[in-house]
Amino acid sequence: MSWPPDLAFLPVEESARLIALAHLGQASAARARLEDPGDLDALHDFRVSLRRLRNCLQVYEPHLKGSAPRRFRRLFRSLARASGESRDLEVHLAWLGSNQMQLEAADRTGAEWLAERLGRRKQRANEEFLDLARQEFPGLHDRLRDRLSVYRRKVRADRSWPGEAAGQVAGRIAAELAADVLKRLATVHTLSDREQAHRSRVQAKKLRYLLEPYERQIDGGGEAVQGLKRLQDHLGELNDAHAFWSELATALHAASEEAGQSGALGPGAHAATGGTLDAGSPAPGGGAPLAGLLALVPLARSRREQAFSVARTAWIGAGAEALFGRVMEVARALEGFSRGAEIERKYLLSGMPAAAAAGVPVRIEQGWIAGSRIVERFRRLSSKDGVRCYRTVKFGTGVRRQQVEEEVSPALFDAAWPLTAGHRVEKRRYRVSEGDFTWEIDEFLDRPLFLAEVELPAEDSPIEIPAWLQPYLVREVTGDPEYLNVNLGRHEEGLR
Repeated sequence: MSWPPDLAFLPVEESARLIALAHLGQASAARARLEDPGDLDALHDFRVSLRRLRNCLQVYEPHLKGSAPRRFRRLFRSLARASGESRDLEVHLAWLGSNQMQLEAADRTGAEWLAERLGRRKQRANEEFLDLARQEFPGLHDRLRDRLSVYRRKVRADRSWPGEAAGQVAGRIAAELAADVLKRLATVHTLSDREQAHRSRVQAKKLRYLLEPYERQIDGGGEAVQGLKRLQDHLGELNDAHAFWSELATALHAASEEAGQSGALGPGAHAATGGTLDAGSPAPGGGAPLAGLLALVPLARSRREQAFSVARTAWIGAGAEALFGRVMEVARALEGFSRGAEIERKYLLSGMPAAAAAGVPVRIEQGWIAGSRIVERFRRLSSKDGVRCYRTVKFGTGVRRQQVEEEVSPALFDAAWPLTAGHRVEKRRYRVSEGDFTWEIDEFLDRPLFLAEVELPAEDSPIEIPAWLQPYLVREVTGDPEYLNVNLGRHEEGLR
């Protein structure tokens, strides 16, 4: 799915609705495909879209006031639950089909009997789910779409509180979810810790869905999301193995009663029907389905043990700590996407003031990538302390502008830098402290140009030009488009 490049910078009220509307649209398209019996992926796509939509409505609930009432979420919960049985039975049938040939020919009757039993239930579950989807979803879709498309937002007249950016909120929630998953995983010690493993998987899925829309905006975001998907897949296989184990126990009980041999399983029968199936070597009994089902027991037991071994090796301990270390880095980077304001004044100078030239400069290379709605700046700073790279987006003009900035890796900078060709500047920056302010003097290396900037705590803060700067002052150029760095960058090719 394609997301707006400025999604993390937007007010959270707006981004949350854009994400929810996108998932709602995906669900609507998939629901229409349900009517095509030949579209084998439609049901899966509809289920996934619903899960993503429901997750979005949950995690951003405080910022969707009035747009997603509880009755809507209850309807989505009903749809999700109705699809769950169908999905589980689909997985069980697939496992049976792929493992049936491991049985002796005489024992395959039991697998076929179980497949027919599960298939009938799956058909009923599909019919019930499709009926619910046809009856409830269209109206739910239209009402939710209308509510999500418009919202009210309070804005302070003095702009002292610009509101939270979506990245800030997503980062904070991601950090909370990551800590919760890591804590839950630490309680999974044995195969019997089924519920703890299941809840870990559910929370990891929420975390993955939360981060997906922002993964391209954060260095390492894609790696973190893929790691969460692998965790989800491994714990999902463990959960499916547990669920089939319970299904097999129920089927054994039903088959023994059907054969009229409720005692044929021997002393392990009670344990088997309770879902543990730790019956040692139970007598097969006289019914062919029963004998075949008992032949499935070691396969199902091995599946559970192997799934737990894989999950424990990969995600219990060091594996989980490594993944969630990356996730926390992504969360912290997202939290840095604040909608803070940059308040500064800018002046054109006739030359380099001696007071500034006496200092040690920082070399700055800046380049811009122009988008349809935003302009993204990549900047590399080289000083005696080393090299640091940044990615920045600014909004607005004049004295007060909104700015969102994050530090990025040199590798990301190097990958983005070629895209800035024709939109670059190079300069040396000198800093001079004067009273409560720090003046920045930029000496451009690609043209005869000197600019002075000073950052202020408020738009109406009084500013006095320092004596050392006055002889070089030409005029104030705050808000003058000609002296915006991004516009200066457009002249690069003609000046070289």
